[in-house]
Amino acid sequence: MKEMVLLALLLTVSPVGYSINDLEAGFLTREKPELRREIKSKYKTRPGYLYEYERNKYYSLSKTGSAVGSYDLNDAGSQLKGWGIKRWPHLQVPPEINFAPGMTQNRQPTLRPRSPSTGCLTQSPLRYGDLEGDGSNEVFLVLDDELIVFSPEYERIVFAMFIDASDWWQWDDHDWLRLYKEDHNGNTPPLEDQYHGNSHSWLGSAVQGRFEPGVRAYSKLFTGDFDQDGNPDLIKWEKVYISNKKTESIAWNKVRNSLTHYERDLATQKRLENGVTGEYLPQITLDVVIEGWLRENELTWQQGFPSFSECPREEGKLIPEIHDPLLNDPDVLR
Repeated sequence: MKEMVLLALLLTVSPVGYSINDLEAGFLTREKPELRREIKSKYKTRPGYLYEYERNKYYSLSKTGSAVGSYDLNDAGSQLKGWGIKRWPHLQVPPEINFAPGMTQNRQPTLRPRSPSTGCLTQSPLRYGDLEGDGSNEVFLVLDDELIVFSPEYERIVFAMFIDASDWWQWDDHDWLRLYKEDHNGNTPPLEDQYHGNSHSWLGSAVQGRFEPGVRAYSKLFTGDFDQDGNPDLIKWEKVYISNKKTESIAWNKVRNSLTHYERDLATQKRLENGVTGEYLPQITLDVVIEGWLRENELTWQQGFPSFSECPREEGKLIPEIHDPLLNDPDVLR
């Protein structure tokens, strides 16, 4: 698997003056069988993905995406260090998703690399780089359309967000249309009951004629010291759309356009009972303030991460889902 430059999203812009290194992709261990055998012989494990951060030193991601590890092949007596990947407590699920019976908003999806994903980012689920430009690198995981930032320094997840938390399918792209016809004597669903996007969670009952609008929720990440207080900041820009019925001319309505500010304030965290965590914690910051930061630094939707696809024959192009003209949103076209 060739290495890809992954996070060319932000340039140094005054007055924020932040710098972010491009993330670099890891590789499948099966691409280097001799290295795979050496790790198996020494550590009795078979990691799925590796990234060499120093000569003969690696960070790993398990095949299921459930653990990060650290290997040092320079030290004959070194032991494997490993950390489990669990749901970050500050991860937000869009409340607009109408979960079907038996499902809840807190239901945790399996964290494992899968394909296809938004922009095919899970083809390289293990990445490495410097999030805030402080000289300390982080491990980045893209699992089930979730971006997870793990800090080896603090040995914990310090940030996570859904790149794509959508709940929708197109009828033409799914077998549910065939199943519906089988249960309804070959008839298609009535036009007034069809949406431009249908809820995936409800498709199990759609063969009985139950339909719900689809929800498309996308987030992008921006980084810098936006409030100029010496602490690195992250901005999550989330857009949420709900589908209209096919009788309407506009396919999707934007129902939410929100901004969330996260900050890593080590001095404040050190004074807390549990000590320094190194996490980017959500702040109570008004949207109008965050909008001002983006405007001052000429940052638009397309400049956030992720923007560019890694899918075959789409490399370097804008990810179609996130920049879909059908969303009827001027920001996605700029």
